[in-house]
Amino acid sequence: MIKKRLYSGFTFVEMTLATAMVGVIAIALYAMIANGLKVWEIVNQESPQMDASLLFEKISMDLANGVCLEGSDFIGNEKSFSFSCISKTFIAENGFNQGVGRVNYAYDPGMKEINRQYVDYEQLFAKEQPEARNLISNINNILLSYYFFDEQKKAFLWSNVWPPEAYAKQDKHAWPLAVRVSIVFEIRGQIIQKGKTFNLPIGAIEL
Repeated sequence: MIKKRLYSGFTFVEMTLATAMVGVIAIALYAMIANGLKVWEIVNQESPQMDASLLFEKISMDLANGVCLEGSDFIGNEKSFSFSCISKTFIAENGFNQGVGRVNYAYDPGMKEINRQYVDYEQLFAKEQPEARNLISNINNILLSYYFFDEQKKAFLWSNVWPPEAYAKQDKHAWPLAVRVSIVFEIRGQIIQKGKTFNLPIGAIEL
């Protein structure tokens, strides 16, 4: 009587099917990971554009709530500007409270970010003042300019400092007619510039 030998293991067909299934699963996982990385990259690279819109909205609100106060001028240069305005501040006893203070927007080239600091007038002479809050990061550059009417030249001009030289010579204290904010950032290796001009309701009012 001939005994049959029993062999354990996979057949060639089974090995081929298993290899094909592993290949399909590997391709699917690779495509999933690649798409996830692309989405993550797009979201993180396009965030400066969304942050810029929020920044412009915040500046617009502060300028709309600007207050002309004697002895507290509008001051600005190419990288920063500050002025008095009405804003909400956090008070430990009463939570948020609305009051008059001074807001400062400034570009930090080392950190490549734009910060906002608001200090109410009760805190101006305090030892500890509120820290500046970062509003937008990954900014390559910023350019600020100020619109005004030059009475000597009888023309509307832009200046990269405020007060401009013409006003400084006359010891004239007033707000600009408009403020133009231009920021430069990089997305996917492409340099993009986004800007906005803000008209000031109390522009040219002398203190």
